Amino acid sequence: MAQDISPAMRLKKEAALLLGLFALAVLSMPAAIYAVGHAVFGDYGDGDLFDLYADLWSRMAAMEPALWFLFLSPYLVGQALRLTLLGFRRIGRSTRLTRSNHRRGVTPFTLFAA
Repeated sequence: MAQDISPAMRLKKEAALLLGLFALAVLSMPAAIYAVGHAVFGDYGDGDLFDLYADLWSRMAAMEPALWFLFLSPYLVGQALRLTLLGFRRIGRSTRLTRSNHRRGVTPFTLFAA
């Protein structure tokens, strides 16, 4: 269970997830961008796949926000999905109590309206 994990272990697990997804994005997303761009628009300027890698990595090293967002997007999408599922679980748990909730007018919307 998630409650049994210490905060330090949870932080290590989250850092590993962030680094793993970031590494996967940095290594695989330029190839995917190149493949789609090559199919739709043709060649990449005067270069090939390796020129695109070099261009993207140099822009990332220059701290360009759009590239950081691109490479962090797998982690951000995963976090949004986790938070959405957590919300659904909490709503489901709090509305499953009894039928008396329905008679009293308790809905998922009124549970969190405070």
